[in-house]
Amino acid sequence: MLDAAKVTEQRIKALERLAERLKAATCLVFLTDETGAHLSYAINAPEELLNYCHGASLGLSGRVVCTGGAFSIADNDQKQLTAFMIEAGIGDMPFQAFPLVLDTGFDGNLQAQQKCIGYVIACRSAPSISSEWLKAELDLFTLSVHASRSRRIIDAVATAQRTLTDTGSVDDVLQSVGALLKGIISAKECYYHNRNTLPDWIEVDTRATTGLGTIVQPEAINEKGLTGISRTPIEFMHAGEAQLRQALHVPLTQPAFLLKSTPFVDSTDFIAQLDAKPHEIASLMFLDKDNDGYLQSRFSATDRDVAQSVFGYLDQYASAKTFQQNYQKVLRFLRENASIESIDPAAMLQLLRALSISFTNVFALTADYEGNQIDIQHLSASRSFTLSKDYAERLKSRYLSKFFSTSTAPDNRKMMMGIDRNEHGHDLEFHFPNREGNSRLYVVRFEGAVITESVLRSLMHFFSELQVRTREFDFERGRAHYLMQVRHAVVHHFAAANKWITQLRPRFQKGRQSRDYWMNLREDPLVSQSLTSAQWSLSQARIILENGRFLLNEINPSTLNRKPFNLLKAVQDAFQTLDDQRIHKSLVINARITGSPPQVMNADDSLMRIAILNLVDNALKFSPNSKTVSWEIRYNEDSYTFSITNSGAPISAGQKERIKQVGVRGRQLDHLNQKHGTGLGLPVAEKILRAHNPETELDITPMEYDPLLGTPSNTFRFTMPYLTGQSNA
Repeated sequence: MLDAAKVTEQRIKALERLAERLKAATCLVFLTDETGAHLSYAINAPEELLNYCHGASLGLSGRVVCTGGAFSIADNDQKQLTAFMIEAGIGDMPFQAFPLVLDTGFDGNLQAQQKCIGYVIACRSAPSISSEWLKAELDLFTLSVHASRSRRIIDAVATAQRTLTDTGSVDDVLQSVGALLKGIISAKECYYHNRNTLPDWIEVDTRATTGLGTIVQPEAINEKGLTGISRTPIEFMHAGEAQLRQALHVPLTQPAFLLKSTPFVDSTDFIAQLDAKPHEIASLMFLDKDNDGYLQSRFSATDRDVAQSVFGYLDQYASAKTFQQNYQKVLRFLRENASIESIDPAAMLQLLRALSISFTNVFALTADYEGNQIDIQHLSASRSFTLSKDYAERLKSRYLSKFFSTSTAPDNRKMMMGIDRNEHGHDLEFHFPNREGNSRLYVVRFEGAVITESVLRSLMHFFSELQVRTREFDFERGRAHYLMQVRHAVVHHFAAANKWITQLRPRFQKGRQSRDYWMNLREDPLVSQSLTSAQWSLSQARIILENGRFLLNEINPSTLNRKPFNLLKAVQDAFQTLDDQRIHKSLVINARITGSPPQVMNADDSLMRIAILNLVDNALKFSPNSKTVSWEIRYNEDSYTFSITNSGAPISAGQKERIKQVGVRGRQLDHLNQKHGTGLGLPVAEKILRAHNPETELDITPMEYDPLLGTPSNTFRFTMPYLTGQSNA
């Protein structure tokens, strides 16, 4: 590989040969770029001259004059060179300046094009030199400079390509290439920064095979004003002091998008709402040229071109590999967290920060819609950030209210995305629609105005997979919950029917052996009662299953079928249905009815029977064996009150509301009589009561000692108007 030190050695040898033929005591070479001419090499120069000229630059025009087939420099450039020689203290030494002219092709008129790439200054040169020989020597030197520049670029790119590997992270690869390039351009130091993965710049260690280095002070490198690849002095902090150092800044761009406030749209249309903009996501900074025999104090245009060629090639590689690695991070996370319940906001944030450290928080929101009211609850991965009330209200008014109330809202299969601007940056919003009155939303906080395409697409892929899992989880949970509600709604009726049929079975078995006995069964009142009760229980189960309104989500005022209702009959039927529980636990039932029943009372008979049955079942199930359960109906002027009391440990104040929540079961004192429950009894009962009358509450009154029962007790009570929803009656 042709590195800078090798190039310098070759050029000095060529210059020594040229100086010898010119018989020049001292020979200087200025090489030019778009900023001017820079002193690059010197032969046989006194120490004081080298010290003075080191890093010298002149703003030469680069124009050359061709006379008689020979080139010479323009008058103004000659004057600048003369002034420089005088300032350097060698103005009394005769010198000649020769331009290094490179043929660059032909113009549209087939006229040769030349470009001045530098100047050779020969001090004390011979008075007469063959112009043909001189031109040949200068052309040779010019071509060698041009060839070495091209060769350096080609060799650098080829060497960088050989370092690329499928193993290791993008940071490892880029730092390894940075360490390699540091040697190619003879830089003293090299620093690397990836704004997605590293909070600070790190110094690249050329001795490390992975390129990993040491974190430097956060304020060490002042990036202000740096745009694109550039050669410029930069402020560098060292030991608390600012140093102005020559630098070569090499950015690596990736496809990216500008973030802006964006209404919720289908995720397949989301990216089309954003403006694309290449973004400098990673950077390498090379400080100070360090090359023996090379007099420029700054990096050359060729150094810049070498870096640009190497990393221009790596831009696409880095972008593709970054997306691949981000995709693998998402897949690995999903494999390791197979259950949707294990993926909480903190775990999500940990994954997202592996994609970009600009992610600072994740909020998991649940939005419940009931009675034209939207309730939003949220969890945060970090206590340092909270969702503002203003954001929640905007989310409700601008999006959720329309989603829940509009028939044209998106279906459950499409994830919706939006962006909200805030004082911290941007909130990326992901909505998993659900048409059943509840939805999940995730809000991801991103501190920045630009997000790379690889990070954004990885983020969208993650939440898309999360939505699929959520839908599967909700479906399985919904199916299980549905089956549990079905079981809860009909189990007692089936149990009662089974009890009556079981009682009849021995009688029918005996009747097979005696025709007279069989005929007498027709007159047995127990047979008639058992068949009637079994048929009634099965018909109740059939009605419940057919109308399906026992489902929690479907119990609301608009679905009630209000008809004349007999409360006493509903209570008696409930105790008859659950009579096997009473018998099994040897319970005593006390009943009391006060007041006069009204002439007319209405309710949804099917649902109200479910509510009463649940309350009776709750009292029997949680009463210890051989105790008393009492119930009372009190007819008031415009309403009635039903209460039922069972023995048992008093329910604490903190437990009162909790046991009304779906899935929460009370604790039975009699451990020998534990029964598997669903945690639906009280929640269903209260929802049915509220559907009939929003002001009705299921009240729970615990007593440390109940004088009527002679034990601690709990009373469940509600008061209901005789006529509910009169406009709909």
